[in-house]
Amino acid sequence: MLRGFIKVSLQLAREGDKWLGRCPELGTSMFGDTMEEALAELKEAILLHLTALEDAGELERFLEEQRIECLRDFAH
Repeated sequence: MLRGFIKVSLQLAREGDKWLGRCPELGTSMFGDTMEEALAELKEAILLHLTALEDAGELERFLEEQRIECLRDFAH
């Protein structure tokens, strides 16, 4: 299991009567009726995306390919 922190961007924008939340580094996006809902949905999608990559044994490779730095948590 990879332990640490990654730094990604969370972008929120109004699209008509909905809010769009995007994480460009992961290619993840979600809609919500409110900004808060879009942000919550996006955070959940990011967690699911990263968990699926980890379960498949592909997380480290993916982060490296996308040039997303993993800051290791050495305290645990």
